[in-house]
Amino acid sequence: NQTEVQRTAEKGENLKAAKTAKEGLSAIQEAIAILKVFYGRAARATVLTQASPVSADTSGPGFEGAYTGNQEGSVGVIKLLEVIKSDFERTVQDGAERG
Repeated sequence: NQTEVQRTAEKGENLKAAKTAKEGLSAIQEAIAILKVFYGRAARATVLTQASPVSADTSGPGFEGAYTGNQEGSVGVIKLLEVIKSDFERTVQDGAERG
């Protein structure tokens, strides 16, 4: 009887962990997609120059060119998110096998 109670409790924990992992997996997939789109667009960014009558009097905005994001750093971030994604996938799979 106690074994049955323990198994029921473990099954509930496994289902809860699988649900949490599915939610995490969904969020990570969305984050990866958003970052890939952002850095893809940022790499192709262009600058629209506007002339100002006072620009000759100032040193300018303090930057040059379009903001393209940290393209090199984005690779590491996306790779890290993909590792986390595979961890969530494994947790979901384990939960399905146990549940």
